[in-house]
Amino acid sequence: GSWWLKASMIKLDALDRLENDAAISSFLENLERADDGTLPELSTKIKVARLVQSYRKNDFEKVITDSTELIKTVDDVEILPRLHILKGNSLLVTKKYENAMNTFLRVPVFYGSQVEQIPKALLGAARAFRGMDGPTTKEQKLEEVSNRYLRNLIANYPLSKEAEEAKNLLPKED
Repeated sequence: GSWWLKASMIKLDALDRLENDAAISSFLENLERADDGTLPELSTKIKVARLVQSYRKNDFEKVITDSTELIKTVDDVEILPRLHILKGNSLLVTKKYENAMNTFLRVPVFYGSQVEQIPKALLGAARAFRGMDGPTTKEQKLEEVSNRYLRNLIANYPLSKEAEEAKNLLPKED
């Protein structure tokens, strides 16, 4: 088999982390043409990269729909938490707070070994709880629940960029 496709998956991951959509787009087009089906995970990685592009273009409803469908077919424990984070962030932006919270919390529960994704999920869940907080949910003390998630994130993942964001969300007395 060709090593080019395997190397391309590594390059795709690197381009994705750089968030350079222009470079990713042209690379994805070439990669889709070259995909001969010998690496099933390549097709999934291409779909995830396309979803990330849709998210960056603020096409949140598409991300929610497509990630929901993709989650049903993927069994890769490295890709699934990422899909949940992407879907959760899209739900958060569209103010579907309860669905976002449920989506984010699947990550630590079902994919706890994917440590890189846990801080993102905890921060997303904390934001979702804050979004659900309101006059009708006052007795549930959702802001306090959110603050517990933020403190947990800071305590357990102090060097993550999400911990820095969490510090900014906590009240000053914390």
